[in-house]
Amino acid sequence: MFAIFALGLALSIGQFNSVIALQGRNIIDGRVVGSDRSPVANVQVFLQDEGYQYVAVIYTDGSGHFRFNNLKSGSYYVQVEPGTTPYERQSQRVEVFPFVDRGGGEIFRVDIVLRLRRDDSNRAVTSGVIFYQEVPGAAKKEFGRGLKSFKACD
Repeated sequence: MFAIFALGLALSIGQFNSVIALQGRNIIDGRVVGSDRSPVANVQVFLQDEGYQYVAVIYTDGSGHFRFNNLKSGSYYVQVEPGTTPYERQSQRVEVFPFVDRGGGEIFRVDIVLRLRRDDSNRAVTSGVIFYQEVPGAAKKEFGRGLKSFKACD
C-alpha cells in the first residue's frame, strides 16, 4: 500500500515539475512597424512584468523583429522606445497564459504599429524629405551667378 502511495506521489511531483519547467518556455515574438507599415529597425523594446519592473531589453533587427524567450506565465508589457525616430513611445499588454495540455511553451505574437509624434499644434512630426523637385538648369545657372556676385562683394 505504501509503495503505491509513494509511486503516486512521485508521479504527481514529476508532473508538477514538468508543468513548472514548461512555464519558462513561452515566447513573445513581434514586429515594430511605422504608421506606413514599414519596419522600424534599431529601436529599443523593453519587456516589463505586471508590476512594471523591467525583465529584459532588446533592439529590433532590420525587419523590425524582436523576440523575448523563456518567459513564465503572466501578464507583460512590451514597450517600444523609438529614440530619434519621428514616432511616439508605445506600450502593449500581452497575456502569456499558454494552454498547458499542448505539452510545451507557446509563442505569443505582438505587432506594434507606431504613431507619428505630434507637435504643439497637434500636427504629425515628420522627418526627412517632405517635398522634392528637380531644379531647372536656368535656375541653377542664375544661382551660380548670384553666388559669384556675392563673393565679389567680400
